Amino acid sequence: LEDASGHTLFANSAALKAAHIDASTKNPVGGRIERGVDGRPTGTLRDSATDIVLHATPAPGLAFEAAQLDKAFSAMRAVGITSVQDADADEHDMRIYKRLYDQGRLAMRVRATFGLKRTGRRADVLIAEAIRFRDRWAIYPEYLRADAVKIFADGVIEYPAHTAALLEPYLDDSGRPTHDRGPTYWPQSHLNSVVAAADAAGLTVHIHAIGDRAVRSALDAFA
Repeated sequence: LEDASGHTLFANSAALKAAHIDASTKNPVGGRIERGVDGRPTGTLRDSATDIVLHATPAPGLAFEAAQLDKAFSAMRAVGITSVQDADADEHDMRIYKRLYDQGRLAMRVRATFGLKRTGRRADVLIAEAIRFRDRWAIYPEYLRADAVKIFADGVIEYPAHTAALLEPYLDDSGRPTHDRGPTYWPQSHLNSVVAAADAAGLTVHIHAIGDRAVRSALDAFA
């Protein structure tokens, strides 16, 4: 079960087992596995930690997914929407778009944004992956391309997730100040390097920044 923000997933014990998540599983970069007082996962996964369970979920099949996407695009075109941006695309997503394109059914301009993963790696390594992704999916610049990168500077501000990065601490559920200002997903120097490398490669940079501390960090990186 996913919350409305799309950044929190509530997994039952079977899902946790299928994803091999237990007390020894470390938090991924840019995510958090909530734990009880005994250290065992509660089933609540934040931000990039949701990917662990989602990747362990059986896929419905490319034909089905393409058909569902075709229905969604048809509904969008019916109200005048002719262009979309996929804000965090991967190889599987691109195969769905490409299937519709090959069948002559992609009646929508699609710009895909490559989501950077395992972000602790060097800037040149991360951007080299984005360049390869762009080159691999440069299908038709007017209708299907992947010339942007997505960076998650923080998570979401809603209670109880509190994964957005703030300048001032969050309040608790009783309105009292805490010491929690949210996580820091990117050291500033590393974010600066990645944004500069992406720009030098001609890639558009799309940063998810919700908290004011994350927004400041993103603006500093652009500067």
